[in-house]
Amino acid sequence: MGHQVSCLPVQVLVEGRPERALLSYDTTGPQILLEKKIDANIEKVFRIECDVLIDKGSKSVRVLRSQLLNIKLNPILKTEKQYSVDGNRPEPLYPPSTKGWFSRIDRTGLNVIVFVHRIVDDFRLWLVILSKSDFRVLEAHPIFPFEVGALEFEEEFEEYSSFFASKKSLIKAKKWMNSVLVSESPTWEQLTKLIHDVHIPNLRLGKDARNTMQQLIPEAYEDIVREQIMAFFTLVSRWDIPREDPVDYFNRIYPLDVLNTLLLGYVIRKFSDMDIPSYVRIIQRSSRHQLALPSSAIRDEEWNPWTPALFRIVETTPSVFRKAIECTAELNRTKKIVVSLPITRKEASESQENWKNRFLLLASGLRIRTHLRPQALGLVGLIDVTRAHQWPHKHMKWSASIAAQSYREPHIQIMEMPPLAVDRVKKIRPNVITLDWSASITNANLYDFHENSWRVSFKRIQNSLLGNQTLKKLESEFGTWIGQKPYQPKRKWVKCLDATANLGYLASFEQLEYLQKLGLTREELLDAIMEMKKKTVVDISYTPVFRNHMTIALIAQGRSGQICSFVQGFLKHSPSATVFVARGGRWSLIMARVPPSIARQIMIELPGKAAEQDLALSCYRVVSYRSYSWRFYQRILNEDDTWNDDVSAMLSQIRLPYPDNDD
Repeated sequence: MGHQVSCLPVQVLVEGRPERALLSYDTTGPQILLEKKIDANIEKVFRIECDVLIDKGSKSVRVLRSQLLNIKLNPILKTEKQYSVDGNRPEPLYPPSTKGWFSRIDRTGLNVIVFVHRIVDDFRLWLVILSKSDFRVLEAHPIFPFEVGALEFEEEFEEYSSFFASKKSLIKAKKWMNSVLVSESPTWEQLTKLIHDVHIPNLRLGKDARNTMQQLIPEAYEDIVREQIMAFFTLVSRWDIPREDPVDYFNRIYPLDVLNTLLLGYVIRKFSDMDIPSYVRIIQRSSRHQLALPSSAIRDEEWNPWTPALFRIVETTPSVFRKAIECTAELNRTKKIVVSLPITRKEASESQENWKNRFLLLASGLRIRTHLRPQALGLVGLIDVTRAHQWPHKHMKWSASIAAQSYREPHIQIMEMPPLAVDRVKKIRPNVITLDWSASITNANLYDFHENSWRVSFKRIQNSLLGNQTLKKLESEFGTWIGQKPYQPKRKWVKCLDATANLGYLASFEQLEYLQKLGLTREELLDAIMEMKKKTVVDISYTPVFRNHMTIALIAQGRSGQICSFVQGFLKHSPSATVFVARGGRWSLIMARVPPSIARQIMIELPGKAAEQDLALSCYRVVSYRSYSWRFYQRILNEDDTWNDDVSAMLSQIRLPYPDNDD
């Protein structure tokens, strides 16, 4: 990592007198060590004399400041991230981060601790990034307030995963995996079936499973990945189907993402009566760069020697959509509200067929989704389509970058806030779009069970350009709030919305500890959904996770009747769509998940067809997606049960440019 910066020279006030000291950090926070021992009280402010910056050689160096800063000792934020200075990474957000610090936050890098302090008489904040292993200071310098959002608001799936892949869960999972690896070695017969026709030089049976299986794994793979693949090979060589409940079994190994992915695919294959692929050949080819990432991989995907192998195995795994779509269709048709897998633990224990179907629903990621009508709770939905102002803030629900033929990709940002906050935003950024209506749907009826694929009619979507529809008709057909006066938000409602807005996996709600993390019982969750549904505060739908589909974004502007007809076309004829309508029906954003072949046809052909009907249509592929929906509504609800209207973090990004200097 370059130069070792273990501490920083500072000045502190001791009973009003400046004294020289050293500033260092540990897991608890900053520590002040005076150069001479003084038996007196130290004020909770230190004066910093230098920044720690990354130089052109990717080294951490101390740089003297021309203007000293007084920093409050107690940090306002502490979090943990991964960090890397290797390679030239583009800035993921705009405006660019100060000194490029955020471009070095990397999910596969060094484990770091990040502290943020207030600066006295300065609107900026002080950022400190430390190596977690030895507390070296990697970076330390001022940043603008809006940059803290990237540290303060975790992406939703990261928060969700942190529960099931917590340190405690990881220790248990590794202990279980180690018990597999130290068990008896597979026999020659079992090993031969596993490796098929792959030649492994000097292959021998070891004293245990680890010693045997490690010969099959490329050394280029990280140790933790090698161990997971070794455990997978050991399990595959021995048994057919796990005997314990599938939710318990796969939650136990969830922290081991590679093993979890491989075992899910293996069990699916066993239930589908498919031949087991040559796993050994696939991972060997991947390590030699003989496998490419598929087109369905998002651009943000970090490349590792084993990444193409995992994609290849996942892509060739049979679809679990049949059972999931059957269940989705039935639940959406009956409008039944459930907060656990429809096939119970007891039913799964009674027959292998039930166990299989419960497993398939788990593997499909079947979830319940609540789609809030913001007006029902006194909120307003906003959309910003911009190449700037991309940093996460309190009122941002999610954002997406979309591919475009420009040096900087457009960025879609979805927000919800109270009317007073909307007025403040509009004064500074009048181009922000206020939403009139939105809907989200999964069309299980489009799934062809004979072909095990989706029937998506490009012709019907195209013909919707010729139609004429009203916004009231859309509201009648796909739902809207029918109340007059907004409801006062209830705490149980807010918790329920946060739990089910996006990641409402039915299997997760069977875990008592997860419900405790949400602050709900299953009965409270069910009651809150039913109450909000009855009052038309939310619409309810069920959906599996869509794999091997592309997400596309379409922005359309035209006559109201034409736009509403086009929106209706996607709501009826795409497998999954979320739509937003604004400006009295003259503007819309459509986010649709469709098979890659249909996505390409839509992006290539549809804009021209739309132009023939005087409709302005832009089609994009979504290349990155960041959701900040985890506890979103709890985040913007004040203690007095009013909605937070502080939008300073968003507006501070817009009031640029700021000088980017050392002072």
